[in-house]
Amino acid sequence: MWIALNQSSGDVAKAAATLATMWDVDPVATYSHMVTWVEDLCDAGVLERATAEAAMTAASAVGTAGHDEAMTR
Repeated sequence: MWIALNQSSGDVAKAAATLATMWDVDPVATYSHMVTWVEDLCDAGVLERATAEAAMTAASAVGTAGHDEAMTR
């Protein structure tokens, strides 16, 4: 998941869609799990919370498909 997140420039929705396709699983569930995981990374200080929240808010506004917000390490 970390690799997919980095390859998508921090775009949670794009990373989730990529993984869901690779794993042949539900993209909405994958996105939901990744959002929880990203929140855990923010709590651990691995990602910046403000940037992550902006990215997840942007993803929510357009569903689980593409947005341009990125998270930072």
